Amino acid sequence: MFIKNKFGFTLTELLISLGMFGLIFSLIMQLYISDYKSYKYIRNDTELQFQAQYILNFMSDKIVDSKGIARIEYQLSGLLKKTSEQKITRISFKYGNSNKCYNFDIKYNKIFYGNNIASAEANAELGAYVSEMFVCPVPMGVSFENAKAIKIRLKLKKEKQSYEVEQSVYMRNN
Repeated sequence: MFIKNKFGFTLTELLISLGMFGLIFSLIMQLYISDYKSYKYIRNDTELQFQAQYILNFMSDKIVDSKGIARIEYQLSGLLKKTSEQKITRISFKYGNSNKCYNFDIKYNKIFYGNNIASAEANAELGAYVSEMFVCPVPMGVSFENAKAIKIRLKLKKEKQSYEVEQSVYMRNN
């Protein structure tokens, strides 16, 4: 009688087990990759929402206390006489009895804040990922210099995701 030695795996058994291991490993990696992409998307979306809300809240507090718009620009072109929605890179709101202004500048995909005269550069970083800012005088048809309120629309972008938010703010002291 011939007894087989069963102390190991045959080549066929090893190939089948390696194939099954590879299949299971690739399925696990696909799940991991899709979970990571979902996590990254949600993280970016949350960051954009937070930035937009923080910027709008800060701006709203300053605009409510202001007496009107002192300066509004897009790449050094003045837009104070315009009566429709405008893409801007700078806006200044008058306050108090002097020439003081709350200044907001968009540069390098960030928004900066300053508290000085209208021509002074804003240098305190307020928020990031701001790709564009649009403003519209309220009521429609009046110029920015005569507006009682302003509608702000921010576009934020991080990597390939974008987020847009809009808010109208009335100037109490106007």
